[in-house]
Amino acid sequence: MISVRFTRLVSLCGAIPLVVLVAACSVVIAGPGVFIIIGDWGGEHVRMELEESGGTLEYDCAHGTVDPGWTLTDEGEFSGTGEHFVEHGGPVQEGEVIPPRPASYSGTVDGDRMDLTVTLTDSAQVVGTYELERGSDGQIVRCL
Repeated sequence: MISVRFTRLVSLCGAIPLVVLVAACSVVIAGPGVFIIIGDWGGEHVRMELEESGGTLEYDCAHGTVDPGWTLTDEGEFSGTGEHFVEHGGPVQEGEVIPPRPASYSGTVDGDRMDLTVTLTDSAQVVGTYELERGSDGQIVRCL
């Protein structure tokens, strides 16, 4: 795979300026056969926002961060890394710290549909597998 360098962005949509490209296409080429997935994605129990600088995930009772540099192959397979934070019901106590867990994100993208698997890398525990749609707000049910 090629390292992602945003200084070498090329438009997927021909001569359309980059600003319009990101808004309209939500995918940016970073080199031959390597893509970055940019935009909002949502599904049952999950919401994800990806930007050039990384992103965030929201689940029913957890949240996560996404490191920059997610890649998407020509076959639609992607992988990335970040952190996962398990939440709990009730109020957060003053001074309470939620320890981060290292996470890997992997799956496939097919047009406006994404299959996402979240795995805690320190234990190999699969947090969940989700189906997301580009542009969706998702359906989050907060811990009570």
